[in-house]
Amino acid sequence: NVFDLSVEIVTHGVLRREDAHLSRDNVQLLQQLRTPREDRLIIVDECHHFRRLDTQGCMSLKELLHSDAPVGTPKPFALLLTATPVSVGLKNLNALLDLIEEVWA
Repeated sequence: NVFDLSVEIVTHGVLRREDAHLSRDNVQLLQQLRTPREDRLIIVDECHHFRRLDTQGCMSLKELLHSDAPVGTPKPFALLLTATPVSVGLKNLNALLDLIEEVWA
């Protein structure tokens, strides 16, 4: 591809489930994506599904973005897409910004 980045597609439905409830292919894909690489772009469509920090989906996404990794760990690029970032108030927008703030802090 033009940007020389690894591109994989994962739906928010996959991220919202625990590994035990996924197909073997999806588990393998998530394991591959959890490997820290800085040549990866993670595009999150419908990212408003991850605005609640206490959900399985949000925790899985944070793991893919390596937001809790030690300083110096390779981190992917992240692009969050949503048409409704403020569906029930600024708290929703702040939760989405927290996803990338932790990654780039």
